[in-house]
Formats: sequence, C-alpha cells, structure tokens
Amino acid sequence: MMKSRSVPAAYDNQDANVDLASVLKSKKRKPCQLDGSQDRPITIDDPESAERGLKRRQFGQQQRRQHTKGPIRVPIPVNIIRVRELLRSSRKVVVISGAGISANAGFSTFQQMRKSERVSFDRSLYSLPVEATKFHSTICSMFARTQSDACQPTPFHKTMATLAQKHKLTLHIAQNIDCVEQRLPDLEAKTVRLHGRVDQMRCQKCNWVGAFQPRLFQGADLPSCSRCVERYQARVSQGKRIPNPGELRPDVLLYNEPHPDDTGIWQTIQRGLRKRPDLVLIVGTTLKVPGALSIATNFCRATQSRGGVAIWMSKEEPLSKVRHLFDYVFRGDCDDLASRELPRSFNIPDLALNQLRKQWSLGCFSTAKTRWSRRLVLSDRLG
Repeated sequence: MMKSRSVPAAYDNQDANVDLASVLKSKKRKPCQLDGSQDRPITIDDPESAERGLKRRQFGQQQRRQHTKGPIRVPIPVNIIRVRELLRSSRKVVVISGAGISANAGFSTFQQMRKSERVSFDRSLYSLPVEATKFHSTICSMFARTQSDACQPTPFHKTMATLAQKHKLTLHIAQNIDCVEQRLPDLEAKTVRLHGRVDQMRCQKCNWVGAFQPRLFQGADLPSCSRCVERYQARVSQGKRIPNPGELRPDVLLYNEPHPDDTGIWQTIQRGLRKRPDLVLIVGTTLKVPGALSIATNFCRATQSRGGVAIWMSKEEPLSKVRHLFDYVFRGDCDDLASRELPRSFNIPDLALNQLRKQWSLGCFSTAKTRWSRRLVLSDRLG
C-alpha cells in the first residue's frame, strides 16, 4: 500500500501562492520487463523486485566490508638472496617489466625523456610539427642504438632467458619498446609488448606492419603506406573511386591511445592466467599506466589466491595504491639478481631480518644456503 506524503510545514500557510496539488502529486511509475517478457510487467512495488534489490544491497555491503575491513597485506622488505631463493623454488614465473630494466643498456625511460622535455609521447604530438619532428628523431636514435653492437642484453635479460630455457618463465609482459629481448630467442618467444616496438612501423588505416625505415621519418610528415597505394592502383584499373592511402607511423603506442592489437594481447594474458603462475615479478616500472596496473593486479591476485607470491623489484618504493599487491619488496638494481656475489651491505629493516630468522629457524632454507642466511643475520648483528 502506498503511504501518503505529509505536507511540509512551509506549506501550512494558506496565503502562500503554492499549488499543493503539484506538491502532493506522486511520480508516475514506469513498468519494466522481466527477462524481456511482455506478459508480466513488474513495477517498482513488486515483492520479487524488492527481494532482488535487497540481495543486491546485501551483496554490495558485503563487498565493501571485504575491501574496507579485511586484512591489508603489508609487503616484507627482503634482500636479493631471498628473491633468488623464491625464483629457484618457483616453477611458473610471470615477469611484468618496465623501461627500467633497459636503463643499464643505455636506454632512457619514458619518465626521463618527458622530464627532459625532449618528447611528450602524447597522442596529440602529431598536431604540432615541432613535437612530431622531436618524436621521430627520438625513435630513429633508439632504433640506431638497437641495431648497433653497443646494445647488448643486460644481466637481468639474461636471467629471464635462463628461466625461459628451463621452462620456468611462462610469460614476459614488457612495457619497454627497445626490443633488447630479440637478441635472446628464448626470451623473445615468451615476450608480449604492451607499448609497441621501435623496430616496426604500422599503417594507421590498413594496420599493415613492416620493418622500420629511418629515412622515411626525417621530418614531421608521415609517409604513405605502400600496401594501400598498391591496393588503390588496382581500383584505378577498374574505374573505381580512389580513397586516400593510409599513413605510416612508428609502431609505438602513445599516451591516451588505444592499442591496435589489444585483442591479441588480451588473449595472451588470459592464457597466462590460466597457467596458474606461482610467482609474479614486477620490475623496473611504477605501474602508473592504467593498462599495466590492471594487468599486474590481475596476475598478483590470481597468483596469491593459489598460494603464490608477488615481488616488487625497483630502485623506488611502490606507490601507496599498489603496495598492498605485493608480498615482498626489493629496493635495488634488477641486475643484482644475476650476480653470484653476496652484497657487502644489506640495509634490511628489522622486520625483514625477523622474517629471515624465523624461516632459518624453521629450516626453510636448504643446506647449501644456510650459511648465507647465517651470514645475513650475523652481519646485521656485528655491523
């Protein structure tokens, strides 16, 4: 039964020029359909509709309760020895890397190039000839370095290649565009690139991909696609209308731009999730890009739900919005992972030392590695 509405006190004055009928007039109900059926329209007062609404509200409250009052994961700072031990004990590893892993190979990161104002890497740069020229010059210089002998894989690249040879690396999701991985065939076979690659050019109309040619990008003008030109010449012989051919661009994804191969990348990521990795390594990235953050979140949660671990490896601390995704945090150079020498100074907080002491006392380390954990604890005691 509909309840009558009470008139506000402001309308008790009879002299007020107010239409009480319009105030007391109820809103018109709009019937809705249940599963597209025309035989049984339901209104907002239907008990079944109210029950469904109650269930939805209860489900929403439960989800908010889980996100707000649930335990918050606090990552443990660890040293490089613990990271190596976790990698050795893992069978299915997923690496999500950024441009930071190629810094030791002589390539600048996107953030460094944007801070130096050399190029903006925004999709609007082609509206300004000066910005387009800077962008083409930067891509040509990066391509020249990748083709030179000075461009060699870093120790971290070689470590990932070793994991791929042992069939431990199931997927490498790269945000960098320098294509250093192509010098390591085993690693290249496991790599999927989110932001394109510097050694290719792509047509913006027919999506044709070809080898990058620096001579075509010496200014702000974009060259025409040869594949489109060949196709349109065939239309000339048939007397058909000739549309404008597509333009070639470096196959590098700019900020605020959709990826042309997003469907294929999404299918590869879904296959990687179905393989059930037991370790996810986030290295050389800040996860500020929404796409990379979403992928990293899915992998971290899927791995931790099956008893795996997620590791942050960077010279910087993880941002507060992503810190809860990780079990361990290593601050340092990723190339230290390939070094067999024990670092001279650890600088590990007491929380990590207590964790290592507990694992050592429980026998989590193997016999060959016990002396290293003992040296770790004693070095902090004596140092």
